[in-house]
Amino acid sequence: MNRFGAVIWSELVNCVRSNNNIVYTLSHHKANVIEQVSDEGFLVTTQSEPQLVRKTWVEDAWNAFEERASLRANDIPGHTRHRSSFIMGLFSLLPSVTVLDTSPVTIKWTEETDKFGAPATWIFQGNPNKFYIDSYLTDRQFIWWSLRQKHYEKEVRIGDIVWHCCKGSN
Repeated sequence: MNRFGAVIWSELVNCVRSNNNIVYTLSHHKANVIEQVSDEGFLVTTQSEPQLVRKTWVEDAWNAFEERASLRANDIPGHTRHRSSFIMGLFSLLPSVTVLDTSPVTIKWTEETDKFGAPATWIFQGNPNKFYIDSYLTDRQFIWWSLRQKHYEKEVRIGDIVWHCCKGSN
């Protein structure tokens, strides 16, 4: 599920601005100076000439990060990999991201926070003649579900929004 959008982009831009428009690489601590931010992306200067790091590149890397819940430079899609050091440093500015000083450097979601910093929304539909959803939700802290033969688990947390619909022959 792609959650990259205006909210994530604006959070990244705010992190860059609060870091004096500089993103440091994680391995060598090299400065990437952000000359300009636009709807197209970040105009970045390192020791060479400025280069536009396209918003679509950041989005592709974000999707890889979201899919894996951790990210190394080699996990970033090929067409974006040449700016992987910048992108990893950019993501590390987010408060919900932790940097692991392993070889290779890895970033992952901070365990205490939801990776998107927002409440989850749950929608449950149940037929009371076949399945009583109220007792299911009351008895569980973690919800399991399957989608396209992949199995997922997520904790229902305080502050999450739950929509509950009972529908059946009654």
